[in-house]
Order: sequence, then C-alpha cells, then structure tokens
Amino acid sequence: MKEKNYSAEIANAIKSYLKEDDWHFSFDEETGLFRFGLSLSSKIKKINYIVDVKEDQYIVYAIAPIGADEEDKKMMATMAEFVCRANYGLKNGNFELDMRDGEVRLSALLIAKVLRLQKTWYRTASIALRQCSNATVRESLISSSETPPRRRRLRGVKKRQKTRCVPS
Repeated sequence: MKEKNYSAEIANAIKSYLKEDDWHFSFDEETGLFRFGLSLSSKIKKINYIVDVKEDQYIVYAIAPIGADEEDKKMMATMAEFVCRANYGLKNGNFELDMRDGEVRLSALLIAKVLRLQKTWYRTASIALRQCSNATVRESLISSSETPPRRRRLRGVKKRQKTRCVPS
C-alpha cells in the first residue's frame, strides 16, 4: 500500500470540524482531498470547495462557477486583468485563472504549525469569499468588450514601490 503524503492529524481536525458543523463532504483517504459545496443566495449560486491536506499545511480552494471561454483571447485577457486587479491587496489567499480552461478559483494556503486547526481554515476561506463578493470586485466583472475602469488611489496613501498589474 502506498504511504500517505498528508498529515492524518490535520485531516482528522478538518474532518471533525466538518462533521461537527454538519457539512456534507467526501474525503479521499489516498490523496488527502476533501470536497464539498456551499449554496449561496447571490448571483454566484454555488461555490465548490476542495481542501488539499499536505504534511504540515493545507490549501483551501473555492471554485466559482464563473470562468472565461479559453478560445476567446480577448475574454481571457480581460479575465486575467480582473484576476490581477482582484488580487491586489488581498491578504488571505489569491485568485487564480487556469489559462487552459478559463476556470477561476480562490486559494488560501494555511500552515498548520502556525495556526490552530479548529475553525481557522474555514474562517480564512470565508473572509476571502466575502472579499470576492464586495462591490469593487463585482464592478470588475464586466463583459469582455468593455475596458475596465482604473482603480484610483485613496488620498494620503503613498504609491507602492512594487510593480503592479495595471493596464496602460
């Protein structure tokens, strides 16, 4: 039998929380992957979660049922810009765009040695999802034929030294 490449302790803590909170989920003992969904009363009707347990960390992926048509180059470029703009300033996680199929997902890496395993992973994913649905991000979800508005800097906020992904 193949040796597991994930922490049973982390997997058991997540499994306990999901059972305690009455989530319907599946767990793959071989790979250490949890899968479950969350129905929402918003334009995004459902979010699919994948929790990938590793040796000393776990990654939470929230996959939205929105995406871009991978064959439409302009749409893919617009979605790539959206992802770049949405990621700016995020502290817990980041959005990812799969350029092969247009899938958009949010991921958050949590290091188990640093964090308590109780409800931390769920709180982090929830915070990131709330950030995803805020007005700034919603306004960025525009049709591929329009040019997105530039973000304006707030008064008193100094310009960052790092390079940012901003359209020219």
